Amino acid sequence: MSDDQAAKIKASIAIAQQDLVELFRPTDPKEVVEFMARLATRRNIDLPPAPDLAADALAISSKLPADLFNLACQRLWTDFAYRRLPEPSDFTNSVADLLEIRTTAQAKIHNMEMRLASRQILKEKSSSRRSAQRG
Repeated sequence: MSDDQAAKIKASIAIAQQDLVELFRPTDPKEVVEFMARLATRRNIDLPPAPDLAADALAISSKLPADLFNLACQRLWTDFAYRRLPEPSDFTNSVADLLEIRTTAQAKIHNMEMRLASRQILKEKSSSRRSAQRG
């Protein structure tokens, strides 16, 4: 790979990482509480005690990016058939396929970044050895 190709890949990685920031923008826990309250009202289910609801909201918001949280809410609103409020795992399971795609993409981008860094280190070591052999 030429230096020019490596520079182009590095620039592409930087753009992809910026996109990933948005794709992994966290959900606001307040939105989780609001959804749970709406769902509880709609299904005539009591909300759990405030500390438990807050813990669920934090668990859900830490696992789901904002846009996937909205999709999970849509899916749970229409498909969730149990006479209880959804657990954090119900939210993540409802969008697990999309979460996996994003996580895989993130790992691939990180992998490519590490490969480029390794390439640069090896190139510098090689250059250093050549200089030492000449001198």
